[in-house]
Amino acid sequence: MLHQQPPRPHSQPQHSYVTPGAFAESALYSGLQEGELTDWDLLARVRYAVYRPGGPMALELAKNPTVLIVNDTAFAHGGLLPVHANYGIEKLNADVAAWMRADTTPDGGKAAPPFLAMGDSSSVMWNRTQSKEHFPSPNERYTSCRMLSQALEKIGATRLVVGHTPQLSGANCECEGQVWRLDVGMSYGVLNRPVQVLEITRDKDGKDTMAVLSEGGECLASYDEDGLPL
Repeated sequence: MLHQQPPRPHSQPQHSYVTPGAFAESALYSGLQEGELTDWDLLARVRYAVYRPGGPMALELAKNPTVLIVNDTAFAHGGLLPVHANYGIEKLNADVAAWMRADTTPDGGKAAPPFLAMGDSSSVMWNRTQSKEHFPSPNERYTSCRMLSQALEKIGATRLVVGHTPQLSGANCECEGQVWRLDVGMSYGVLNRPVQVLEITRDKDGKDTMAVLSEGGECLASYDEDGLPL
């Protein structure tokens, strides 16, 4: 399981993304009784205690990567830029884990939230450079695909799989198959769309075949901008 943007609001004291059910879940996990679930200030404090750096759930989440590479496929929630690859995937993952564990730094402080992972719209978790369903212009498409190609080359991967940005037309790929966008908005709170998954099949010669499988067993072909199957 990858980290996505929720570790930021969960592990820092603001809860704008949290549903009432999630507040209740954290409270019950912490030992509160059902009769105490109407005190929203208490629920917010309890949830922060669970997910704050060093908290029990943060310690569990710290075991997960922010960027995962399996064979030659990279996975990241938002996107991957050359600056992330140059920094180092293992170091970036380690920095996020250190922050979530509330590790002590050499100067006696606590590990800070790593900026490259979650700091702004160019970070791994919040970046939409490669997950936009439609590039506004050919120039932006060229620039985005070029940066992706450079990042993939640096980490030794062939393709990147991202989420973060719901795709109204369903799962798709861009940049000549170098990025696959898999956020189809299946959550009831987003688009309530059918589940779709990316199946990666490797043959005996090491060649990968990509297929998007839709809920109900339907297999969807993937096309580039000119309508040609990839």
